[in-house]
Amino acid sequence: MITVNYVNDKDLSNTLIRESKFVDSSGYPYTACPCWVHKTDRTFIVTSPIDYTFMVGGELDSNILQYDRKDLELDNPVLHLDASHFLFWTHDPDVWLEAIDHPMTSLVNNLIVVSGWVQLSTWPVANGLGFIVVDKTKPVVIKKGDPLMRVTFHSPDLNSKVQLKRIVDDGEIMDTYHTKRDEAVEDGTWKDRLFTKGKESKCPFARIIY
Repeated sequence: MITVNYVNDKDLSNTLIRESKFVDSSGYPYTACPCWVHKTDRTFIVTSPIDYTFMVGGELDSNILQYDRKDLELDNPVLHLDASHFLFWTHDPDVWLEAIDHPMTSLVNNLIVVSGWVQLSTWPVANGLGFIVVDKTKPVVIKKGDPLMRVTFHSPDLNSKVQLKRIVDDGEIMDTYHTKRDEAVEDGTWKDRLFTKGKESKCPFARIIY
């Protein structure tokens, strides 16, 4: 079993939900498929902590959305939802975090979250909520509780179960993360650490420093 620690930076009521438990799928034939069960039991849903609706070209709340003006002119505009973030880290070796879009967002919300992955054992990471707008002639509608993205964890043994451990943070952990991340970005060392297995350490942030 691998253990992944996490904190929430803003809305403590917002939590992660195992995909296999997110929707009652009883009665559906795919629930009998061991491949589906194996994957969804190791994947977690990130839901929206807020209600928010906007149109590209309309008034955008800078407290909720981050964007560059030029990115709004793309065929599929790109923005970032500055809502609650989860910070993840692990003491287990060679664990990858993969952020994946959720299949319902293009239909329900008119957005698709940008996917990616990172070597979590080397680089503690806060999940990003960057997204593209599917149809900029229509509104983006986000309701509290809507699934926005999925997060899954890959270890050398893909049969390993995943345990999420929520850590109570008074702000010190997030502040340390942002400080060390900014230092690594400034000195240019951060890209090498995104995909390279790092040194084992009891301190999750030591992997950023060393």
